[in-house]
Amino acid sequence: MDPQKTTTPRSILSFPNEILASIFSTTTLSNTDLNSAQLTCRLFRDNIHPSITAQRHYIFRVDAVSRPTWKLIRHLINYPELNSGAQIVSITVEWSRRTVRDRSTWTANWVWTQDEQAKLRALFRDTCVLTPNTQRNILAGKNSESLLPLLLSFTPNLKSLDLGEIDQYVIDAEHSSFVEGLEALGVHWETSCLVNQRAEEEYFTVQSKYSPTRRTMLFFFENVYQLGSSVLVKDPQRLPVGLRNLKCFRASSNGTLNEWLIPPILAFPSIERIEVFKLAGTSYRAGRIPIYDPVTKLDSTVRYLMLDTSAFSSPLSEHLLYSIANMTANLVWVKIDKKARGPRKGIKQDEEKIARAFLECNKATLHPSEIFIKGGGFNDAGEYDEDAERHRMVQEKQRLFEQARSGGWVLKPRPSPFTALKPLLIPYIIPYLTRADVFNLMLSCKALKDVCHQSIWSTFSFSADENKPPFQSLRGFSLGRLAKTFEIYGTEDIKYLEKLEIGSGIFDPRAPRYGARDNSERVVFAKFWDGFLNGSTPALKLIHLLLGHSSAYPATYSGSDSDTISNPPDESETTPPTPCQEALSMIKQYSSALPPNKISLQVSIYIHEDSHTLFTSCDLTKLTYLNLISPEYQYNDEIPETLDALVNLMSALVPSPPLSTQQKHPLKTLKLRGPKLDLIDIAPEPSPTAEERENIKNKTEILQTLIFGLTGLTEMSVKDYNFDTSFLLLPPPTVTNLSYSGKLRPSAWWEKFSNHHFSGVEYLNLEFQPEHWGFEPLPPLGNIKISSLKYFNADTICKNPPSYPQDLLDLLVGNNPSLSPKCLQTIVETKVDQLNRDISLNISNIVGLCGGELKKMLEGEVEGVTKNLVDKMILERQEGGGTGDIDGEVRNIMDMAVEHTAGEFEREIVGVFAERCREIVRKNLGRDE
Repeated sequence: MDPQKTTTPRSILSFPNEILASIFSTTTLSNTDLNSAQLTCRLFRDNIHPSITAQRHYIFRVDAVSRPTWKLIRHLINYPELNSGAQIVSITVEWSRRTVRDRSTWTANWVWTQDEQAKLRALFRDTCVLTPNTQRNILAGKNSESLLPLLLSFTPNLKSLDLGEIDQYVIDAEHSSFVEGLEALGVHWETSCLVNQRAEEEYFTVQSKYSPTRRTMLFFFENVYQLGSSVLVKDPQRLPVGLRNLKCFRASSNGTLNEWLIPPILAFPSIERIEVFKLAGTSYRAGRIPIYDPVTKLDSTVRYLMLDTSAFSSPLSEHLLYSIANMTANLVWVKIDKKARGPRKGIKQDEEKIARAFLECNKATLHPSEIFIKGGGFNDAGEYDEDAERHRMVQEKQRLFEQARSGGWVLKPRPSPFTALKPLLIPYIIPYLTRADVFNLMLSCKALKDVCHQSIWSTFSFSADENKPPFQSLRGFSLGRLAKTFEIYGTEDIKYLEKLEIGSGIFDPRAPRYGARDNSERVVFAKFWDGFLNGSTPALKLIHLLLGHSSAYPATYSGSDSDTISNPPDESETTPPTPCQEALSMIKQYSSALPPNKISLQVSIYIHEDSHTLFTSCDLTKLTYLNLISPEYQYNDEIPETLDALVNLMSALVPSPPLSTQQKHPLKTLKLRGPKLDLIDIAPEPSPTAEERENIKNKTEILQTLIFGLTGLTEMSVKDYNFDTSFLLLPPPTVTNLSYSGKLRPSAWWEKFSNHHFSGVEYLNLEFQPEHWGFEPLPPLGNIKISSLKYFNADTICKNPPSYPQDLLDLLVGNNPSLSPKCLQTIVETKVDQLNRDISLNISNIVGLCGGELKKMLEGEVEGVTKNLVDKMILERQEGGGTGDIDGEVRNIMDMAVEHTAGEFEREIVGVFAERCREIVRKNLGRDE
């Protein structure tokens, strides 16, 4: 028997104490993890307890609602013998400031006892050298950020201080809520209009009272600044004990930090690493004087220095950078991003001189390759390179690549989640990414190079600005870079092309609306088109054509591509084929030799009266997608013209005689977008005559017959076709996905909809725009005949009930037993959300009614008790009783009234009040009629 198969896994309890101590002393475990593990067993407790007591990582939560920082300081001053602060080795500041709009963030004021206030004042006098402003705020109990300088007096073993993303202001009033801001700060303010005019002024006065000085931003910087770098050089013991052994300092801000904050930090006696972000420079030309000593000379212990400026702020001043260089002598790495990302403010600086100043002051420790100023640095030859940092990164990537290729040792990073996917899944994910994301993904992993490279070349769209292209547009890709690629590497990669979208403007240089932005698009497209004609695109499976209004006219005709139908040239003239017709003929010649499963054609046409002539040059056997778009706006007298153009297009598409049910028409998807007819509302016209209505009816019947001839159609979408009040364009029986959308449909349309079976339709989308003016609600349908649905857009119907018949939702659910669980879940969730919203609107009213009821009960009880007691007092005085102290007797009456009311509330009022609240809640929530 194999002993390896019988060996049981060893428990962590079997590890020796040395290994357990190493595990529990790691910095990756939080205090919560260690406390939980400590409760596991006595062995763990004995190993963990020394780790916890020796190094605690404290999170200083500024103005947190639970007030943990105030509680910590109370513990430290009340139990100094425990020396708890000595256990803290790192402090990380988290900012949880009060937000006016969210009462849950309103931290209550902290109240010190008389004994605690005496202890704090003794600390201020004997031990903690704090500014008067800091002392005042600590005693006030409003801004817990003021406690950080005090906490540093209890942490002699502190090694790391991270100020986090500094939020300077004690509260944000959000411009219009100054009264609430005062309330959040615990300041009572009258709400009368006359007094409220001064609320803003009072708010800023109170806020400044409980904040550090304006230019210091934080109480921490305020107390460090009062010492100054020169004082710290001469007497480091003036620092709080928590900063004397500090090695790492980090700070950032949700705004900006002034550059003068850096020099005093350099004077910390044990500092080794400084990282400060979102700094802002100072304009010395404006006459501002730095508030640090620029001539201070000290050999700072800092070894790693990282300074970064804030976006759209002034760069760090040259004066500051030379001062920092003069204050350092032990740097081994320095990076200063002193360039503002916004407009440059201030004078231009010489980065090379600054870099050499740092080298001069840190000769013994700083190598030229370890200094970067605005991305610049020194190369191996000792010359200054403005792009040294970027070049260094490229060299490092190249070194690792060559090392991996040669089989040498290389530290493998954690693999990308994409590499864990099955290779067959990746091509299905990539089409949902942008072209830039696919390119970056290709560079990130060698395993994805081939599939990403093919995806980048698989889809291109040219001159399709007018309509949203179904594929990734070339507009997101550099035309110039692509042209350069063709020039250097040739057009071999065109072989990966699978989908190509072409707008008619790419063929016609005179088309004003569909023309390319410049000739570069046509130059690039010519490479693709030549490759297509030469047979260099064997993978091409789909061509989408977007044909504009002038696509049926020759290039010599300078027609307009506006939304109105343009007039064609004179029919007596012999016109040559249009560029679009020539392109369609070439595509037809290419596709006719291929079976339908190898290539398909998609066409979008902006309808005009000669659009049907385009189909004479089109390979209709490969046409699988057709989108017919009418002009957006029309008058009543233009409806017959649109109908004629639509009928002519469908007549050219549907063969005559029509195909039998066994023969399938190649078209799979048909989308019709009609005119909005908004101009009828702007300029009302006379109603059409009986003859005109009959003409429209005949043409719509012809159109319906032609639609039924599309025997292979599976998806149909109709939007904004309102030729007649009862016009409903019905789908062929093969359609499974049906959509009607646009403006609100009249009741005659819905009546026709309810009487049709729509056999075979499984997915239905009814999306009509709600009217913004007064209109009569649609009457209920009573019954519908559609019964094959698996899914419909229930969320839209629930959210816009006025746009649909009142009983439509119930009829669709009750008459379609095959609805998917997802559809039913959507209906239930939407209904529940609506119910919750309706109930929430009444909650405030319910609270007001209940509060008013309680107020009325208590006032009545107090009034009755007070009256009885006053009558009793008057009667006693008439009988010769009483003490003669009227004020005292009145106070006794009020005390007795309060006591009596409180007892009565407990005995009777609370029960009556609960019953009244129950009635109010039921009535206002709609549970009782």
